[in-house]
Amino acid sequence: MKGGTLRRFVILSGARRVGKTTIMYQMIDCLLGEGISPRNILYVSFDNPIVKFVDIETVISGYESLYPIEGTKYVFFDEIRYA
Repeated sequence: MKGGTLRRFVILSGARRVGKTTIMYQMIDCLLGEGISPRNILYVSFDNPIVKFVDIETVISGYESLYPIEGTKYVFFDEIRYA
């Protein structure tokens, strides 16, 4: 991609209790197994009472201010319907 970075998004949708969260955990485990730093991986479940009423931009900016990282960021949002 000329002059920019490639950004990819994957959306998992489906009925309740079919394994969407498990798939995300497996993807994170795979990234860690490939040597990706845990700091480059953010997993947020928006059904958590602490983040349930916070918007996505606030979550990401808070993460980036606490953990300045280099390289690719891997962001996983679960229960996004609450955001």
